[in-house]
Amino acid sequence: MTKTTKTPAKRFFASLALNERVGGESPKLVSSVQLLRKGVFQHAWHGSLEIDDGLFASLIRNFDADARGIDIALDVEHMPDLGAAGWFRRLFTDSSKSELWGDVEWTPAGRKLVEESAFKYLSIEYDLEYADEEGGSHGPTMLGAALTNRPFIKRMRAASFRFAEPRNDPGMILLTEQERRLHSELGRLDAEKARLETELRKASVERVLSEGKRKGRVSPAMESWLEELAEKEGVERLRAVLETLPQQIDFSEIGSPGGAQPTSAADALHEAVNAEMRRMREENPDANPSYADALAAVESRQPSLVEAYKAQLR
Repeated sequence: MTKTTKTPAKRFFASLALNERVGGESPKLVSSVQLLRKGVFQHAWHGSLEIDDGLFASLIRNFDADARGIDIALDVEHMPDLGAAGWFRRLFTDSSKSELWGDVEWTPAGRKLVEESAFKYLSIEYDLEYADEEGGSHGPTMLGAALTNRPFIKRMRAASFRFAEPRNDPGMILLTEQERRLHSELGRLDAEKARLETELRKASVERVLSEGKRKGRVSPAMESWLEELAEKEGVERLRAVLETLPQQIDFSEIGSPGGAQPTSAADALHEAVNAEMRRMREENPDANPSYADALAAVESRQPSLVEAYKAQLR
């Protein structure tokens, strides 16, 4: 069979709103989870992504048609080998047709993770050009979803076992209008809090980097990896790293002949590491290489760059 190149599966993030089904000797916990919302989003790997009616319709149609031929699982951090946190039983849109939701039947392990706030958000994974093992072509198809704590698509409901949209099911606990209104307000406040926290974090990073520039410790070539470091490990980690960097000095012999010359050994090394990270991501779009991974690769291929940087620190 000829292997065809397919569009990488896309992963996005949403939030949970849970509702408990009652009755019977062994009641099951069934939740309604928000998976997507309409909009155009800029993704670091996939570029501009439009979430629209057509995508919703295809995901629902292929779920109902059992295009995958297996139950669709909710796992943890996209690691299905660790077992399922839950199983999807239905996909549907909300009354406004602007959001994609799913009903999940939770396993005891998955329920515990949410109850203890170990995980708060969801990441849906789907293939825009899904083809099954028998040669059938299905278009956009949901492959699964995962619990995570780093959402891409934001401004959606936070996890809660207490609040949920009511469903037309006599076995579910329905909320009063006041409870739904208060939950809606809580969701809005959660989203506003997340927005303000993001703005505060960005402002803090800009302030710390500006201080580093003023002291001569941050050059233009270093900014991208320092911003990425702050995003992954926090502002305090960024501040600590900047304290270890020396004032940048002229190091013009390092660089590409005829091209723009880095101003220091640190510049040359960081440019090489950034280039290595881009190369890793191009080779494997699903990879998320760390700065340390890229630095190790550069050190193995270009040891002179690392030695020059170490010499500058002495």
